[in-house]
Amino acid sequence: MIEREEVTCKDLEKEFSFSGSTAYHHITIMTKAGSVKTRNEGKTILYSLNRQYITNIINVLNRILNKKGK
Repeated sequence: MIEREEVTCKDLEKEFSFSGSTAYHHITIMTKAGSVKTRNEGKTILYSLNRQYITNIINVLNRILNKKGK
């Protein structure tokens, strides 16, 4: 997703050698968690990273690590 901005479930199947149901299961979990966004283009669902969500997670982790290091 970082390299291509948007991917389909089929793209993930090919990239990771997942079955269709496995790819769909993982992308659904990531979408529900908020780390992935969806966009419909006709019948195709396109997935992309929610960059703001990822940035927020990194910031929280950095704060935790900085507190432990003090």
